[in-house]
Amino acid sequence: MAFVLTNGVVPAKSGVASIRGIGRAPRKASRGPSRCQLRMTATEPVTDTVQETVGMEEVGADFKVKLLYDGECPICMREVVFLMKKDAGRGLISFVDISDENYDPAQNADVSWEKAMGRIHAVLPDGSVIQGVKVFQKTYEVIGLGWLFEATKLPVVGNIADGVYDVWAKYRLRLTGRQDLEELIREKEEIARQLAEDEDCEDTCRAEYEDEEEADIGLS
Repeated sequence: MAFVLTNGVVPAKSGVASIRGIGRAPRKASRGPSRCQLRMTATEPVTDTVQETVGMEEVGADFKVKLLYDGECPICMREVVFLMKKDAGRGLISFVDISDENYDPAQNADVSWEKAMGRIHAVLPDGSVIQGVKVFQKTYEVIGLGWLFEATKLPVVGNIADGVYDVWAKYRLRLTGRQDLEELIREKEEIARQLAEDEDCEDTCRAEYEDEEEADIGLS
């Protein structure tokens, strides 16, 4: 069944944050650069994930369902591309990539990144949230292919479908050779912590650098 192959789970993006220099003229050569100046001018390589997708976010004003999908998941993207082709630009389905670093839960019924990683979610026009097999039922219904999941609306079949999907969602990352969900969450938190420290350092170093420049001017 097609729903077994898709889940709104997003691996954390890899990358090392760097701090750029503030573009000021260097201090006098006789005194040499300070430790803070060296740190301000040092940079580390950043690894960008280059990915061919059909768009990070497409949100139509008259959408019937907003699909929160994982743009870094090749399996998920196959189905997203299929749905986009069937939607044919009508805007019946709005597509929101939860792997986008600018993903904002506040604009998506407060569905957090962590929740979206665990199970596929979708938001309806009235702001209500659906997840799991119901997402596939709704998205296929609005493009005229609801009959594909009609059987899953029966109580017995629906319960089986939910159970199969839950197993897939739980082990999906491991089965596709990725980190476990807990590890991805820790990695995301560590990246956020490093970025916060780098921002604090930049502010501190900028203030120290400006003080040192003022002292140089006073001595000249």
